[in-house]
Amino acid sequence: MKPGWIVPLLVSAGLWAGGAQGQELMAEDGVIDLTPMLNAMPGTDTQVQTPEPEQSEPAAVAPAPAATPTPSPATDGISPALPAYDRASQRGASAANPVEATGQQLPETILLPFVTQPFQRVLRISGEGGSARLSVQIENPALARELRLSLRSSVNLLPDQSALTFFLNGVEIERLEPDFFDGFETVALPSDALVPGANELIIRADHTHRIFCGPEASFQVWTEIDLGNSGLVVPRAALSGGAQGIREALAAQIVSAGEVTIESIGEVPPALLSELGQRMRALVPGAAPLLTVRSPYAPVTEGQPLSLARIAIVPSQEPVAELREGAGGALVLVLGGPLDVSMLDTWLPAPQPAADLPVLTPAQSISLADMGQEEGVSFESRYARSDIRFSLPEDWLLSASQKAEIDLSYGYIEGLPEGSLLLIKVNDQTVRLLPLFGRGGETLPRLPVGLPARLLSAGANELSFEAIVPGDPPDLPCTRLGGPYVTIDPSTALVVPTSPAMDYPSVSDALRDLTPGSASTPPGIDPRSLAGRTVSALQSAFQPIEGAGGASLTVTSLSEVELAALARLGVTRTAIEGLLAPVGGRTQEQAPAVGLVARGREGAEFVYDWVTDFAMPGDPPLGEWLAGRQGKAFLFLDAPEETSAATLVLAPGTEPVAIAAALSDARFDPYGPKGAAAVLTEAGTWESWRPAAQPPRLQEPLTLANFRDVAGNYASWSPLLFVGLLAGLVILSVLLALSFVVRTRGRNKR
Repeated sequence: MKPGWIVPLLVSAGLWAGGAQGQELMAEDGVIDLTPMLNAMPGTDTQVQTPEPEQSEPAAVAPAPAATPTPSPATDGISPALPAYDRASQRGASAANPVEATGQQLPETILLPFVTQPFQRVLRISGEGGSARLSVQIENPALARELRLSLRSSVNLLPDQSALTFFLNGVEIERLEPDFFDGFETVALPSDALVPGANELIIRADHTHRIFCGPEASFQVWTEIDLGNSGLVVPRAALSGGAQGIREALAAQIVSAGEVTIESIGEVPPALLSELGQRMRALVPGAAPLLTVRSPYAPVTEGQPLSLARIAIVPSQEPVAELREGAGGALVLVLGGPLDVSMLDTWLPAPQPAADLPVLTPAQSISLADMGQEEGVSFESRYARSDIRFSLPEDWLLSASQKAEIDLSYGYIEGLPEGSLLLIKVNDQTVRLLPLFGRGGETLPRLPVGLPARLLSAGANELSFEAIVPGDPPDLPCTRLGGPYVTIDPSTALVVPTSPAMDYPSVSDALRDLTPGSASTPPGIDPRSLAGRTVSALQSAFQPIEGAGGASLTVTSLSEVELAALARLGVTRTAIEGLLAPVGGRTQEQAPAVGLVARGREGAEFVYDWVTDFAMPGDPPLGEWLAGRQGKAFLFLDAPEETSAATLVLAPGTEPVAIAAALSDARFDPYGPKGAAAVLTEAGTWESWRPAAQPPRLQEPLTLANFRDVAGNYASWSPLLFVGLLAGLVILSVLLALSFVVRTRGRNKR
């Protein structure tokens, strides 16, 4: 053979191999083969039938079955499972299911989980008295075999003087003693009061400490509900009803496992991934499930649990959105082709905007009822606290001596011991302390409570009521006094003064303007990396706020962060490495030298810092502020004056779902990130940094009406500058007066 023929032959062989590989996804009759995706299950090895060795008399091959018609949305049914796929013949075959061959089958029953708002996997009812509201959906209550709860009690409870009372749709169904001291225990409750559709279970807890009584004892008595193992037990076959079945299975998957598998041979379009993430969150409001994209041929880890439901993305020339039954009974939502997202409405709930905080209009009164507390606030424990959140306009800023006011209407029962107190707090700062003894059982007059307006800020804020009732005596179990200890009427109202349109650039503005699809990684980042999985979690965690949009978030690791962005902040990569390094990987700082020169330097630095703080009070330079801090994420604005773009740097080993939930919740958290940069600590709280040299921005013209408030904001930002301006004005006035006196006296002498 001539050498010139070698290259063409190699090219032809490559094209032939590529064509054969492409035929693996398309049968001869043009029907897409879905078997690898339908049979592949997390926790099992994906297997494909291989041809038998050649024999003298080959077995007959069963003909390919006729194509099953695609169900219309009106039928709301499930297409039969496709047969196993034979790579050699490129036809369907009746080989054994690979999952069934391993003996790994889904259980005969599944759990339709209870959910609560906000979503929690483990819900705790603490204190002497409290309650929890759970909800569950079921279309046919007759299918419910059992109403199951997984409960755990504090060992400090005195069971015979404590009780858990259960109300299903307003009907008392059970009363139990909370003696679940050996970990979570399963209890079965009557389910006769179930109704088709939404059902509400209210758990009323009455706890008594076995030894002590008082605020400290209130923290030590509790009952926990594991919602991942609580719900309605129904036959797995009941999920075969179509749209409701896939919704119930996915909801159970999200609550129990926290993630949903998406199987795809190729890359999933980001827009579709974001849409699916939002619809998963709509199934379980408040949850932030992780969408795990994997190939149906990818190896899986040993012992990975089976999934009740999953999603398969298939190549197709036509739009595909239908439900199939996979191996072992798992439900598979098959999507493919140029899909219109409206086709998903048949199978999955539409994305819902985030429930924003009630907005307080300055100079207008807003009551507790307007802030969602229609029944007011009542306390039944020796220590209890109620936090009520609201929002102020994004351009609201008052930093001087202006006052806000709470018009309080409250009362308390007779017999509370001396020392009982009601604390009123704004953003965790106590503004009034009221005694709860001496006038119990009386109708108290409304009480105006003034507070500094500077305690409030633009965006999310919190009004808190905190009751403290000592034990009487403290070393014996509490005696019931009857009824709530303290009640606060829903007509209690808050009034905040108006403000000029001013603000500071803040990362909170960027977070509020994010949408599910506006988070991304730098180019070239592996979607399976920590940053890639965090972006995937954000796509389901970030419910868009109505009217928000236009901001972007870059999620990256320390090795990929741009040095130019850090330079604009005035911080080095080394400082960020120290912030995000594990505890064991931190280097211990050496103790400063002690000597005459060192003491003199420290004294000079102290004077300099004092003058600087007086001139521009606020945070020190970022590098100095970060020293000694430790966190699992670092969030900052890409440009100091621009709030439309931010960057999130992740510490190694952080949990993507936890990071996504923290960022999503931060939009409605008064203690969330603010300023030009913020650190998410290991404890899950935010610490914010604002450059002291950055003045507030005036967003409206300066007029005589707003001059006083504008001047007060600038004076609070830099007292030295304000004093200097005043001193300059005084000197100028004195000079003008002297000039006038000198001139007039000179004329009089002539």
